[in-house]
Amino acid sequence: MAKVPVLPIAIKGTSIALPRGNIIPKFKKIVTFKVGELMYFNKYYGKPITKILLREITTKVMKEIARLGNQRYNFN
Repeated sequence: MAKVPVLPIAIKGTSIALPRGNIIPKFKKIVTFKVGELMYFNKYYGKPITKILLREITTKVMKEIARLGNQRYNFN
Protein backbone atom coordinates (compact mmCIF):
# COMPACT_ATOMS: atom_id res chain seq x y z
CA MET A 1 0.00 0.00 0.00
CA ALA A 2 2.91 2.37 0.69
CA LYS A 3 4.39 1.79 -2.79
CA VAL A 4 7.96 1.74 -1.49
CA PRO A 5 10.72 -0.71 -2.46
CA VAL A 6 11.96 -3.44 -0.13
CA LEU A 7 15.65 -3.68 0.76
CA PRO A 8 16.49 -7.34 1.51
CA ILE A 9 19.23 -7.89 4.08
CA ALA A 10 20.62 -11.24 5.25
CA ILE A 11 22.11 -11.31 8.75
CA LYS A 12 24.32 -14.24 9.76
CA GLY A 13 25.98 -15.13 13.03
CA THR A 14 23.42 -13.69 15.44
CA SER A 15 22.88 -17.03 17.20
CA ILE A 16 26.63 -17.24 17.88
CA ALA A 17 26.95 -13.62 19.03
CA LEU A 18 23.97 -13.92 21.39
CA PRO A 19 22.99 -17.55 22.01
CA ARG A 20 19.50 -18.29 23.28
CA GLY A 21 19.26 -17.69 27.02
CA ASN A 22 22.29 -15.36 27.20
CA ILE A 23 21.85 -11.69 27.97
CA ILE A 24 25.39 -10.49 27.23
CA PRO A 25 26.54 -10.76 23.61
CA LYS A 26 30.01 -11.90 22.54
CA PHE A 27 31.84 -8.90 21.12
CA LYS A 28 33.66 -10.54 18.23
CA LYS A 29 33.42 -10.05 14.50
CA ILE A 30 30.85 -12.83 14.17
CA VAL A 31 27.78 -11.09 12.76
CA THR A 32 27.78 -10.34 9.03
CA PHE A 33 25.32 -8.49 6.85
CA LYS A 34 24.73 -8.89 3.14
CA VAL A 35 22.57 -6.23 1.51
CA GLY A 36 20.70 -6.96 -1.70
CA GLU A 37 19.25 -4.76 -4.41
CA LEU A 38 16.03 -2.83 -3.91
CA MET A 39 12.98 -4.88 -4.83
CA TYR A 40 10.11 -3.09 -6.56
CA PHE A 41 6.57 -4.44 -6.72
CA ASN A 42 5.00 -2.07 -9.24
CA LYS A 43 2.99 -4.83 -10.92
CA TYR A 44 1.00 -5.33 -7.71
CA TYR A 45 -0.10 -1.70 -7.32
CA GLY A 46 -3.83 -1.25 -7.70
CA LYS A 47 -4.61 -4.95 -7.20
CA PRO A 48 -6.92 -6.02 -4.39
CA ILE A 49 -5.01 -7.20 -1.34
CA THR A 50 -5.63 -10.91 -0.80
CA LYS A 51 -3.90 -13.63 1.20
CA ILE A 52 -2.61 -15.10 -2.07
CA LEU A 53 -1.13 -11.77 -3.17
CA LEU A 54 0.53 -11.18 0.20
CA ARG A 55 1.95 -14.72 0.20
CA GLU A 56 3.40 -14.21 -3.30
CA ILE A 57 5.12 -10.96 -2.33
CA THR A 58 6.37 -12.40 0.98
CA THR A 59 7.78 -15.45 -0.79
CA LYS A 60 9.70 -13.27 -3.28
CA VAL A 61 11.24 -11.22 -0.47
CA MET A 62 12.08 -14.24 1.67
CA LYS A 63 13.65 -16.12 -1.24
CA GLU A 64 15.90 -13.15 -1.94
CA ILE A 65 16.95 -12.93 1.72
CA ALA A 66 17.66 -16.66 1.73
CA ARG A 67 19.70 -16.33 -1.48
CA LEU A 68 21.78 -13.55 0.08
CA GLY A 69 22.44 -15.75 3.12
CA ASN A 70 23.29 -18.84 1.01
CA GLN A 71 20.23 -20.65 2.32
CA ARG A 72 16.98 -22.04 0.95
CA TYR A 73 13.53 -20.70 1.72
CA ASN A 74 10.84 -23.32 2.12
CA PHE A 75 7.34 -22.19 2.99
CA ASN A 76 4.97 -24.93 4.07
